[in-house]
Amino acid sequence: MLWLAIVGCFTVFGFVERQGDFPSPYAIEPIVAFAAIGIGAASYIVAGLIVIKKLRAECFGRGAAAAMLFLSAVASVIIPVLIVSAVAMATRRSPSDNRVELFGGEHGLWVLAVGWYSFWITLAVLLVFAVWALVLAKYKPKQSISA
Repeated sequence: MLWLAIVGCFTVFGFVERQGDFPSPYAIEPIVAFAAIGIGAASYIVAGLIVIKKLRAECFGRGAAAAMLFLSAVASVIIPVLIVSAVAMATRRSPSDNRVELFGGEHGLWVLAVGWYSFWITLAVLLVFAVWALVLAKYKPKQSISA
């Protein structure tokens, strides 16, 4: 549910930031780009929460948790770029087509923008998870003794 909410928020932001009317590429590209960023960010947040849960349950140590957080961060930056690149290649057209070509020409800079936004979002979330995993995770809630 959290994953869907985050992706939905990013998609709505892309819808609000669009320029032009449908089916103009200027209207569709921001929606696709921000949805891709949302997929990367949401996946990283969910993966980070799972890592924190496993760390608190002592299923693995802090070093393994840090490595998993870092590897998940790398994946969450790469995945949105791959999504936008795949959409650009899938909508490429020949001169005889009447299709809408997304992320073509100078609009290909969206690939760089998606990578840039994903990097900074992931870095901010990584810092939050690193503090949480390495500093706060050692404090466990006290278990109550029931009679």
